[in-house]
Amino acid sequence: MPITHHGICRFCKHPYSGTGTIFCSAQCRVDHDRANNSHALIRLLVSELTDDMTKHWSEYPCLEWSGYCNQHGYGEIAARVNGTRRVHRLSYELFHGVLPKELSACHHCDNPPCFRPIHLFAGTTIDNMRDAASKNRLRPCRGEASVRAKLTDEQVRHIRELGAEGSLSDAKLAAMFGVGHTTISDVILRHRWRHID
Repeated sequence: MPITHHGICRFCKHPYSGTGTIFCSAQCRVDHDRANNSHALIRLLVSELTDDMTKHWSEYPCLEWSGYCNQHGYGEIAARVNGTRRVHRLSYELFHGVLPKELSACHHCDNPPCFRPIHLFAGTTIDNMRDAASKNRLRPCRGEASVRAKLTDEQVRHIRELGAEGSLSDAKLAAMFGVGHTTISDVILRHRWRHID
């Protein structure tokens, strides 16, 4: 009769009961092995870099992660705690030392899959935004250029025309344009979309 073990999973750190294992599931065993292999690969790549830190970062090409990348293009690997780690942050820490949680590993090269340590610098979210603004990388977030926009510039003009006529209520306009009546009111009163005539 197999012996049942009670313990904490070595990968996900959740309690488990099982027979002859240190993992709560086969998936945790696979993820643990994958994480160890990925960490070892990054350690090897970073340790073999001979970047002269006195030179400018642009003198070295990007070192791009060829494994899994998230929807924003950043390389990620399985981690023992909290699911995943960003490859560029791990690379920064292996090369420069531990990075406090309030700081990010930012890219000089603006290339999310790059994990070359000389291309990375520690910075706050504000530092990263300033860097993006100085390179004109920030997308305008007004009007229809915003990813959260539910109306186009033309629809806003049309709502204002219909609102000025007074023939339709805010509720009817809201139903026509697929937004809430508060949005319609804000558009007509220019509390939103002020930049549109």
